[in-house]
Amino acid sequence: MSVLESTVKLGGDVKDRSLAETGRSRIAWAGAYMPVLRQIRDRFEIEKPLRGVRIGACLHVTTETANLLLALQAGGAEVSLCASNPLSTQDDVAAALCEYGMPTYAIKGEDNDTYYSHIESVIASKPTMSMDDGCDLVTTIYTKHNAMLADMIGGCEETTTGVIRLKAMEKDGVLPYPVIAVNNALTYWALQYTQALNALLIQSSGPLFVALWSLMLFGVRLTWAQLGGIAISLLGVLTIILRGDFGALAGIRVVDLTTVVVGPTATLYLADYGADVVRIEPPVRRPLDDVPAYRQWNRGKRIHRLDLRPAEQRAAFHSLARDCDVVIENLRPSAAQGLGADWSTLSALNPALVVLSITGFGPEGRYADMRSYEGIVAAKCGQFVIQNGYRSDGPVYDAIAKGVFGAAMLGLIGVLAALESRATSGRGQHVEVGQTGPTERFPEDDADLAILPGAREIV
Repeated sequence: MSVLESTVKLGGDVKDRSLAETGRSRIAWAGAYMPVLRQIRDRFEIEKPLRGVRIGACLHVTTETANLLLALQAGGAEVSLCASNPLSTQDDVAAALCEYGMPTYAIKGEDNDTYYSHIESVIASKPTMSMDDGCDLVTTIYTKHNAMLADMIGGCEETTTGVIRLKAMEKDGVLPYPVIAVNNALTYWALQYTQALNALLIQSSGPLFVALWSLMLFGVRLTWAQLGGIAISLLGVLTIILRGDFGALAGIRVVDLTTVVVGPTATLYLADYGADVVRIEPPVRRPLDDVPAYRQWNRGKRIHRLDLRPAEQRAAFHSLARDCDVVIENLRPSAAQGLGADWSTLSALNPALVVLSITGFGPEGRYADMRSYEGIVAAKCGQFVIQNGYRSDGPVYDAIAKGVFGAAMLGLIGVLAALESRATSGRGQHVEVGQTGPTERFPEDDADLAILPGAREIV
């Protein structure tokens, strides 16, 4: 018996069983957004079409996977689960699945030996069907447990990497049993194309909106530029469909806890490049919500309305933070801490999380909690004094909101760098950006700014 086989554990191996209650709540929350699967589960509970089937699964241990496997369990199947990626494992979900009577072997961040011992633990349940994500379960059964192959009915594989490995086995004539390539299923592609089309239409709403608004309200003929914008949008749709290219940031999950312009601008570009952005809005709609520009800043995002002051709604926000890759907030530092949206709180919930905090004047100092509207930041940096066209009846705003767009761009650079670093370290980072930095560093005239005694004291 090998060392790995000797470490097989029956009944599950998770980080902390006391996390089960939290896991159950999060599984139920995710299930509320999976109505088709809920209907299948309800039917399975009555018909029991999988009675007598033993399923061994090596998948991402997340709330979505939990709902899928619980539906199979409701259908009469005996299910055992291990993690296909230790970095994606949600420990509270793993604990909850054990409480549901589903042996689960998954610990976030587990080492290589533990990973393969968990696969062995699933194989010890003697599955008759496999569900794989990367082909490690199938490969281990084929190479080390040939005696089981006679009882295997079939399986499925979720990833392109796994399918490539399976096709190589098929080519060599050693594929041990039939395996469905989920990525090649007609329903999968139909769903992906629908989502891609919806996303791109939302993201292309700018040129379409301007063109159609001009045409319908003002009777203005479409310009060549507007026609070109529409053509480019439609070409982008066709490109996504033909190439299956859903953006450089596809798969990255972002929670947008920002207000006004600077924060939504930062998350807008993440959404444009394919990230799944969930925007937290207050429960009561505001006049700002109906401003056309505000809709543009928040295109391509999903909206969740939460009030983070009550504990139960704050818990819902924290559930999102546990599952996502990036949280972006532009609250005043004291407000972020009071709402549980500060770095220390969020990193404790999800050590792999990248948090971008955009402030007006930095996290510390006498101006830390001052509201950071563009006009206030520009005034504190001396921009109104040096702005050409200054007149006595009031300040002249710069045509370019340096603080807003500069902070958004610098923040995005920091987020992308932190995600790249996380790919090797597995750890998240706290990115901090102030609006005063880009405002002060890109003035109209550096020589003029240099003679203002108070202009540099807050940067």
